[in-house]
Amino acid sequence: MLVLSNYVEGYKVVKEKKNFKKYKKARLELSNGVRLEGRAIGADVIVNGEMVFNTGMLGYSEAMTDPSYLGQILVFSFCLIGNYGIPMPKNGDLFMSKGHESASIKTQGIIVSDIYDGCHHHDGGISLESWMKNQDVSGIAGIDTRYLVQMIRESGNLWGRIVPEGAIFQNKNKFEFLKNFKDDECVDPSKYNLMP
Repeated sequence: MLVLSNYVEGYKVVKEKKNFKKYKKARLELSNGVRLEGRAIGADVIVNGEMVFNTGMLGYSEAMTDPSYLGQILVFSFCLIGNYGIPMPKNGDLFMSKGHESASIKTQGIIVSDIYDGCHHHDGGISLESWMKNQDVSGIAGIDTRYLVQMIRESGNLWGRIVPEGAIFQNKNKFEFLKNFKDDECVDPSKYNLMP
């Protein structure tokens, strides 16, 4: 941090020049023709899926690992997501560890109004964005999610694509049932047997 000092009429005025973290841009393309821009979070991969939303203030790690959201893009309507981080899975848990509904993230991507970079979970853990990068999940922050939720509710069936700046389409997909589709096709996961 660079601090510059000036004197104005006998008072010391301190001006701070902060080094802000540079964020990559990302674009959300919706099936109704709307395009929204924000900043890229998570992995640099292009994803598409059905747009769904969650209005909870807490439980983002549970929602993202919930198999019912498999292959969908999840919009969180609460203003800040990631404020306590992601709990680390503990060995020896009978089914799933606290804070997880399954062993991995099931959503294709997430959209948030704002994301917190750190982790302050009492069980230790990692930040939400680091977790997303580790599991190849992309997302967008800085979008008015309340507006987006209203759009999803009014349209009934809305599809979207997250396109991080500079990302190229990779022909690798997290989910086996999506491998037979082109990158520009919207796929309804409810038409497939998704259980192993």
